[in-house]
Amino acid sequence: MSTNVSAVHASDITAILTKRFSSIDSLNLGARLTGLLGSSPSIPRRTDPAIKVETLKTTTPANTKISLIQGIQVVCNRKATHLYVSRAENTISMLDIETLAPRHTYALAHASPSPQAFSLDDGLVYMNDLHSARLWLIDTVARRVFEGALVGKGSFDLCVTPDAKYLLSCGGLAEGRLQVIDACEQQLITSVATDIYPYAVTTRHDGAYAYVVCWTERDGAAFSTVQAFDTATWQLEKSITVRGTVFDLAAHPRNQHLYLINFTRDELTVINTASYAIVKTIVVANLPETLCISPDGKHLYITSFSSIITVIDTETFQAVEIDTEKNRLHSITVSPKSGDIFVTYID
Repeated sequence: MSTNVSAVHASDITAILTKRFSSIDSLNLGARLTGLLGSSPSIPRRTDPAIKVETLKTTTPANTKISLIQGIQVVCNRKATHLYVSRAENTISMLDIETLAPRHTYALAHASPSPQAFSLDDGLVYMNDLHSARLWLIDTVARRVFEGALVGKGSFDLCVTPDAKYLLSCGGLAEGRLQVIDACEQQLITSVATDIYPYAVTTRHDGAYAYVVCWTERDGAAFSTVQAFDTATWQLEKSITVRGTVFDLAAHPRNQHLYLINFTRDELTVINTASYAIVKTIVVANLPETLCISPDGKHLYITSFSSIITVIDTETFQAVEIDTEKNRLHSITVSPKSGDIFVTYID
């Protein structure tokens, strides 16, 4: 199951980033990763003008449905009525969550829109864009797209605090900054120094801490740092380092566990945020990329760049693999009401 770490190359990671953000060449990150991990043949890009959707006959261990959607990024709104799916041709499609039928398509002029989060009333969709220095927003009532706060070019990830008052953006990738934005006013509140290459961000369930993953290296080997910031002061409380390249992280909705998926080591790492000790490391399907947690916190879902969804019981850490028979799974989201799972793939 597990891939040899030395066999995972920069272009493997760059290929996935390219799928997510159209291109990363302007940031020269591809060259940086090549220096760290070596090179390998690139993955050809294909697009399809129509969205393909299907629901698997196999259900999750929690007996919820798994639906597959051709696209890049997918997020579910708070009311669990609609999905927003980004496409390679710079469009965002809004799908009815019950029928998976398109209800509206937003055409965007900028390069790499990626829907990430919602306002409390679902009236706004917040998006980051690797090639724009700004955040972007969708007004779901007026059905229009407009520009948001300046965060610096190279934002790989964006999240909203639990009270929806602030947006946290991994802006200024090469500079190493976490940008704290007033969600309503779209103004920069503070710019927090992180390690270089902040890639992913999330918050604890109560919003008291923000966790940022940054990429780094030691003696030519890839490492990731996980930095914990107190959101009352934005002071760094703790920084821990793990070997490999962490692609995504998520906090448990009730306890103090933080979950990291390690793309280059095919691992899930569980961290106790009270002690910052590693609780568990679990081998998962090859090249894990994104994850989400069920609304009740009982199951963790991980997509891999292969066809596998790994489902992990958060109490026993027992893992079940579900083969979707779709190559290059990408992002994953969960309905906050039904617990149904929605996964994008690039095939």
